[in-house]
Amino acid sequence: MLALGIYVVGGAILIPRLFAGRVVVPGVVGGYSADVLLQPVPGNFNQACYFAMGVAVFFALSVRLLDVRNLEIIRRGFFAFAAVNAALGILDILGKIVGISDILLPIRTAAYTMHTATSVGGFWRIAGGHPEASAFASVTFAALAFCLSYWRASGTRLALWLTLISGGLLVLSTSSTAYGSLGILSVFLGAEIAYLAVKNRFKRRDAALLGVAAVGVVAIVCFAVFDPRIIDPFVDFLYSAIWDKAQSASGIERAYWNERSMDAFMATSGIGIGLGSARASSWLVAVLSQLGVIGFSLIGVLTVFIVYGMRGVERNEDTMELITIANSVRASALASLAAFSLVGGNADPGVIFVIAVAVIAACRLAAFQHVSLKKGQENGYPPLAGMPARGIEAGAS
Repeated sequence: MLALGIYVVGGAILIPRLFAGRVVVPGVVGGYSADVLLQPVPGNFNQACYFAMGVAVFFALSVRLLDVRNLEIIRRGFFAFAAVNAALGILDILGKIVGISDILLPIRTAAYTMHTATSVGGFWRIAGGHPEASAFASVTFAALAFCLSYWRASGTRLALWLTLISGGLLVLSTSSTAYGSLGILSVFLGAEIAYLAVKNRFKRRDAALLGVAAVGVVAIVCFAVFDPRIIDPFVDFLYSAIWDKAQSASGIERAYWNERSMDAFMATSGIGIGLGSARASSWLVAVLSQLGVIGFSLIGVLTVFIVYGMRGVERNEDTMELITIANSVRASALASLAAFSLVGGNADPGVIFVIAVAVIAACRLAAFQHVSLKKGQENGYPPLAGMPARGIEAGAS
């Protein structure tokens, strides 16, 4: 993490000056996307500061989590994050239903353009506390992944309610990012449930998920058979939000950003153009074009560490709570990366990414030292109401 921070912050300052005037990058001229020559821009400094702050968060959190009791703060923080995001999304859609195009306008202080009062196919787009529906969908998907993972492991009601609300907001958000993310989640979740069934570790909560999905499919089929006019507006909306997206002005512009970003990556022989030098339409493309091969490799190492998670840790009564928290945070981090890969314009993987690295490292250390969260809570922080430290199922993935 330290090597990544030094390389990214240093590269944001040096690389744009090294290749200034010699590399063409996607930019904005007169409000329209256009080819411009690479040069130092304010985004280099701004995004380098955000990235450095993320690295600082990692080190600060790593020190705090040497006391395993502080993992309770992580759990509380993620549930608070999911609850606040869901509450802002609900306020946004309720305000639009009653005729207020942007009820959250008083809290929006940013100077950039807001797309908070738009619609697709006759349906309002949900932006919540974000400038557009895609940003809201990305954050909500990360919150959904945490809550769903925690609920599958613990069965707690708070996690269940936040899972249902976040999932519902994603469906209603009208964002193609939301539907692409849900598609990715469905594939991986289905594969995991099938794996657990083969291993004879199939649980009632997994059966409930499959049952809800089956009921939804049957309901859609029934509506389509008995009165197709009922689902016609939804079909038109799906065509507008997904299938026609690539042919829209926004889709064409995003494709242009990615193409020119990869051209810039090749023009610098894989060194990159520096963090914040240009905008892309995919986190993966942004990492390659801005951070180059070295930055991509360093982030790749940390991503592999997150994916590896708590593998190799023995599952028993003392470690299951550690595994549950680590796996839930891991799910949130991977979900945020998946969403950013669909629509993210910056190379910064985000604060959830660095939190996940710190949390997984702390949970692995505590597990190998045989320090359980339950034992820490006996003399420290109490468990959340409705979230007992005991009772986590050993079969949770």
